[in-house]
Amino acid sequence: SVDRVDFGMVVCTESMLTVAPLFEKAKVPVIAPVASGTNISNAGDYIFRTWPSDANAGKLLYQYVGKKHQVLGALTEERGFAQELSEAFLNAAKGSTLKIVTETFPSDTTDFRPLLLRLKNKSIEGIFINTNSDRTYANILKQQRDLAIQVPAYGVYIPGNQAFPGLAGASAEGIVFVDAPSTENSLTPDGQALYLE
Repeated sequence: SVDRVDFGMVVCTESMLTVAPLFEKAKVPVIAPVASGTNISNAGDYIFRTWPSDANAGKLLYQYVGKKHQVLGALTEERGFAQELSEAFLNAAKGSTLKIVTETFPSDTTDFRPLLLRLKNKSIEGIFINTNSDRTYANILKQQRDLAIQVPAYGVYIPGNQAFPGLAGASAEGIVFVDAPSTENSLTPDGQALYLE
């Protein structure tokens, strides 16, 4: 209202959901280019995103792990993105035979061994590591390997970050994760031509 903003751009889910009511009230269109939170779909008539919803990512992950496991551990950070992603995954699994054992942790946690051991004691067959950052994901993964908890690791988006293999090292080998669709898979031929211009 001070600078008479006509258009806004907000990068991620948490930031977008925080400011959406302000943009909506002022009737200022805003785009969130990499916000995946499911709640953005209901944030208002002036709120847009160019990234697929976490509802799709949660469903894709469930479709994969639900066929492979009977008991899955889910270790989730207590922050907006990870919490929304967890909700999408749990919603996708509702009514299924997959048992999901959940543990959550504050963002400042660095020692994940007690949580990992609790999950191991529940006879998990795989673990969905659900964090807001690649550094935290890599830390959990290394501690899982140090504890010899030999179950497959799963994720959404984070293991696909460019810096992740350098942070996780050999622990990154074999992770299965959902990522955003490539340009080739998400655009029509006309859209691809426009994108490449």
